[in-house]
Amino acid sequence: MDPAGESLHFPSVQPSDSGVYICTCRNYQFANTSRAEIIVQAGSHTRPITVTVEEQRVQSVRQGSDVTFICTAKSVSPAYTLVWTRQNNGKLPERAMDFNGILTIRNAQPEDAGIYICTGSNMFDMDEGNATLHVQGKA
Repeated sequence: MDPAGESLHFPSVQPSDSGVYICTCRNYQFANTSRAEIIVQAGSHTRPITVTVEEQRVQSVRQGSDVTFICTAKSVSPAYTLVWTRQNNGKLPERAMDFNGILTIRNAQPEDAGIYICTGSNMFDMDEGNATLHVQGKA
């Protein structure tokens, strides 16, 4: 911190310097704070967000079964979202629930078969992973 308290300087920024920094200004009667978040990537090969669909990414189930696909992300920012859609931005089946990267389809039907896309995004970038569902009709 410089003597006037106006700026914070990092001579050689490191990933361990990432975090939330709070500046507080005070006088005898009042105080005010401001926050800044700094994210330092470890080298140029690190992506801002990487999405992974856990195994099993390809599932073949009988009609009427429940199906679950799990999507996770590694993000340089703690603020990111994971959203499941059907291929070509299609709507999920009515019996589907998408919660924090977990896609559950109850009572799977043949029309639910297809490719599902998990999109992860943060304020820097986005990434996708996919899963494939096959539904076998009743014998």
